[in-house]
Amino acid sequence: MKQPASPGHAVSCGEGQRVCRPAFKSQPHAQAGAARDVEALRLDIVSTRVGFEALAGDWTDLHARAGTSAQVFQAYGWCHHWVRSFVDESGGGGSLAILTGRIDGRLVMLWPLVLRRVAGLKELSWLGEPVSQYGDVLMEPGPDQARQLDAGFRYIVDVLRPSLFRLNKTRTDANIAPLLAKLGARETQRLEAPYLDFTTAPDWQSYETRYGSKALKNRRRQFRRLEEAGPVAVTHHNAGSEAQRLACEAIRLKRAWLSEKGLISPALADDGTLRFFESITGDPAQSESVRVSHLTAGGRTAAISVSFACKERLAVHLIVYASAFEKAAAGALLLERSMKAAHEEGIKVYDMLAPGGGYKTEWADASAQVVDFCVPLTAAGYGYGWLYLEVLRPKLKDAAFALEGAKRRFRRTRTPAT
Repeated sequence: MKQPASPGHAVSCGEGQRVCRPAFKSQPHAQAGAARDVEALRLDIVSTRVGFEALAGDWTDLHARAGTSAQVFQAYGWCHHWVRSFVDESGGGGSLAILTGRIDGRLVMLWPLVLRRVAGLKELSWLGEPVSQYGDVLMEPGPDQARQLDAGFRYIVDVLRPSLFRLNKTRTDANIAPLLAKLGARETQRLEAPYLDFTTAPDWQSYETRYGSKALKNRRRQFRRLEEAGPVAVTHHNAGSEAQRLACEAIRLKRAWLSEKGLISPALADDGTLRFFESITGDPAQSESVRVSHLTAGGRTAAISVSFACKERLAVHLIVYASAFEKAAAGALLLERSMKAAHEEGIKVYDMLAPGGGYKTEWADASAQVVDFCVPLTAAGYGYGWLYLEVLRPKLKDAAFALEGAKRRFRRTRTPAT
């Protein structure tokens, strides 16, 4: 197996810090300034909760000035609540492995990673699993971005000696995408993340005409059916006690819906997911990010959506309807109302996240490509990446779904007719 190039020489520069000096080729005069910037890049790996929390100000500043709207899941607040919900002092959830890159003390690059032991291997993955939907490196744009990414990668390999990188849910337009292509990263799964582009219409009334008169009439009919249960109302909430209560109710409804359908979602089954949503939606400091929409009929919950805003993008993380309102298409009605509210708020991209298909494709204008990447660094890492991630895991997943389907069909045959 082809091994990655050996890391550049690292020189000690005080406790916990190093200056990475990769062995770059000589540069033309026009690139000399960029070369000096890379050589001045001070790299460090933060592995403790105290060190993570100390990054709050610099991390937030880097995200504000350099983060894209698709990097909603790399915001410090999001990652802070993930650490609170998934990482414990005993090492459960893995250990933090956050690479920071500074020039003259200013944070210019940050890799939010977690190191785990899996099957006896050291695996690096994006901080945020299973709740984060897009993984990426935060960094200032510039002509030397590729060289800084290369220096960061070499430093991580030198210091942590991982067996492999497993970088799930990485967009093909992510900052790290060119480096992964250069490394020959292996794809283990590719999904689509559908989205709506609100910039194509001046207002919601103009935008919704693209769905056609038949679809609009159908939703009005569904709305009238929903009204049969009583007065219909939609409320929108920022972070706080009510958003927190509704988010927890949404998780419980989704778990019940999955159980009824005989479906599996390891992310939603994880208790850390409930802790995370409870934590972030209840934090008033996240009021600019958190959006929880609630549809009621006759005072009863019909549907709930939980979304997160970032730089004119709204990422719809969870939408669920109560089974009693399935025939009234409560989920679709809430989706329509939350889209309208987002458009009126000034949101430009309404992101329904991966996976695509089904109702998402019917609503969306286009889709982004989201890929699970594997970068093996040792023979054992290569074997694990190829044999398990590429070959066995998809087959095991298919088998699990087939088994649940068989159980569901068996239960139906055992249910007496009424």
